[in-house]
Formats: sequence, C-alpha cells, structure tokens
Amino acid sequence: GGLSGGASGQGCVSLSWRPADGQGAKVSGYVVEARHLPGSCPESAAAPEFAVVQRVGASESAEVRGLAPATEYEFRVAAVSHVGAGQPCAPLQLRTVAAP
Repeated sequence: GGLSGGASGQGCVSLSWRPADGQGAKVSGYVVEARHLPGSCPESAAAPEFAVVQRVGASESAEVRGLAPATEYEFRVAAVSHVGAGQPCAPLQLRTVAAP
C-alpha cells in the first residue's frame, strides 16, 4: 500500500508512494501502471487491463501525463529489481481534471 496522489493539471496526475521492500533484492526502480475505469469512457464496457504508463528509477514519485480529461483511472505501482517486477500495490482511483 502507501500509494497516494491527485490531479496535477489537465491530463496529469502526480503519484507518490513509500519505498518498497524488495524481499531481499535491491529495488532498482518502479513501474507505474494505469487503466481507465468503465463508465468513464463511452466506448468502454469493461475495465481494460492495467498497462505500464511510466518507468521511474529509485524515486518514490511520478507524474503521469497524457491522460484523458475528466476520466476515472486506477493507478498502481510495482517495485522492480534484478529478478523483475514485484507484486503491485493496491490500486488508487483518481479522476483527471476536466478540460477548461
């Protein structure tokens, strides 16, 4: 857990999280995954799979850009080590800002 964030502008969200425990492996970075939620986009009936939207180094924050305005998204973060990506955290639901 420990994922938090909010809209930081049109089509942008800022996320931050607590450092992950790599279960004995050194954490080299994080992957940020996102998906839009059903009902927030007219053409989608079911929630899509999570997709990687950003890879970050050993920092515990990210700004995700290029999102659709006024849309509900779920975000999650997974730590990456030399053995690959770990289990993602519990998803955080955020709504992007509407276009002016």
